[in-house]
Amino acid sequence: MLGLIQSAENQYDSKIVYFSAINSIGKATASKNASLIEKILPFIFRFTNENYLIENMSDYDKCNELAEACLNILETYILKNSASLKQNIGGIIGTALALVQYDPNFSYDTVEDYDNEYNDYDAGKNIKSFYLFIS
Repeated sequence: MLGLIQSAENQYDSKIVYFSAINSIGKATASKNASLIEKILPFIFRFTNENYLIENMSDYDKCNELAEACLNILETYILKNSASLKQNIGGIIGTALALVQYDPNFSYDTVEDYDNEYNDYDAGKNIKSFYLFIS
């Protein structure tokens, strides 16, 4: 299935279906299948970062649906097999913090100097101190 995700380069509908299927598989097998999340995590990080979402504004709604499908997989594994994500917790928290700031209803491409004007939050740059705080 990972090969299908890679080959569906700009086919958001296909990727959403594949990630939803992976989430369904995870719901049934997450407690026994840590290898699935290890293989899919790079794709999750690829499609759930703020830069990817902003760069793909032409397919705005589909990109947000794709990010949601990816985040559903993380939710499933956090609830059912959190130990399988332990080594990647920094990246997951960084992604979550950046997406908490991301507003899918804001038109990022209309603001010339977005970073200086709107970005008061560090988007996970201080992740190490946050991770130490919650540990």
